[in-house]
Amino acid sequence: MKKLLLGLIFSSCLFLCSCGEIENTGVIYTMDTVVTVSIYNDENFKEHFNKIKEIYKEVENVSDDYKSGKDSVSIYDLNHAREAYVSNTLLDILKESIRIYDKTEGYFNPFIGSLSHKWKDAMKENKILDSATINEELEIMKNTSLKIDGNHISIVGDGNIDLGGIAKGYATNMAKKYLEDSQISSYYIDAGNSSIAIGNKMGKEYTIGLSKPYDFNGYIGIIKDKDKVISCSSPQNQYVTIDGNIYHHLIHPFNGYPSSTYDSIFVFNQNALEGDAYSTAIFHMGFDKALQFAKNNNLDILMYSNNKILFQTEGVKLYE
Repeated sequence: MKKLLLGLIFSSCLFLCSCGEIENTGVIYTMDTVVTVSIYNDENFKEHFNKIKEIYKEVENVSDDYKSGKDSVSIYDLNHAREAYVSNTLLDILKESIRIYDKTEGYFNPFIGSLSHKWKDAMKENKILDSATINEELEIMKNTSLKIDGNHISIVGDGNIDLGGIAKGYATNMAKKYLEDSQISSYYIDAGNSSIAIGNKMGKEYTIGLSKPYDFNGYIGIIKDKDKVISCSSPQNQYVTIDGNIYHHLIHPFNGYPSSTYDSIFVFNQNALEGDAYSTAIFHMGFDKALQFAKNNNLDILMYSNNKILFQTEGVKLYE
C-alpha cells in the first residue's frame, strides 16, 4: 500500500521523494503489491509499459505458490505434482534460487515453502507454531532438493518451494534490463515492498528515503543516487504481536522461527534479483557473518534495529 504524504511517496521500506513532473507513469497490481513504472520523455511509453507489465504478470503467474498457473505450470502446481515441465521463465527463477541458496550457504532457502505456509496459517489465528512442527519441517527442508533435466523439474524429498524472496526481484531485474536494452536511462521502477530500481532523472540523481520500520511517517535517512537498485527486507507489513512479541513472515531457515536480529536490512547494488534475495538472506545472518558476506560480495548495506542504525558500509551516504 502506498500513501502520498507531504510530497513523499511511501512504500514499505523505501520511498521516492517527489521529483517534479514525470511525463509517463503507470501502475501494475501484481504479487500482492503495487509496482510503479515511470519514464521520462519517451513517446513509446505505452509500448514499454505494456512489455514491463507482461514481465511482472508472467513471473507472478509461474511463481505463485497458492494457485495453479494460467497456461503454464506454477510453483503451486509443481509443489503438488512433485515433477513437471516448466516454462523457461520458471526454470530460470529456480536455477537462480539454487545459485543464491548455495552462495548464501542456505540463508536464502527456496525449500522453506511448507514451513512458511504453516507459520502464516498460525499467525492468522494469532498463534505461535509449535516446536515439534518446526523441527519436523526443518528436517524436511534439509532433505529436499531439485533435480533439473532441461525443462523437466523434479522435487526430491517432501519439502515445498517458495519463491517469495526472489520472484519480485527477478521481475524487476528483467524490467530494468528491458528498459536499458531499449536505450532508456531516465526511469524508475518502484516495486512496492521489496525494491526500487532507478536510472537517472534526466541525468540527475534521484532522492530516495529509507522508511523506518513500523512507522510509515518516519524515515531513517535520505540517499541521493542514480543507476542503482535498493532492496529491503523488513517484517513491517506482515506481522502479528502475541504476548508482546512480534512474529512475522521472515522465517529463519536454520532455527525455524521469525528472525529477530534486525528490523530492516537494505542492500544497494545493480541487480534487483540478487538484492531481493541477499536482503532476505542477510536478515537471517548474525552481525559478523552479515558484514563478511557483504564484503565478499561487494555489497553496500545498511542494518537497522531498535530505532537505530547498527551498521552502514562506506558507500551508503545518508542525508537528513
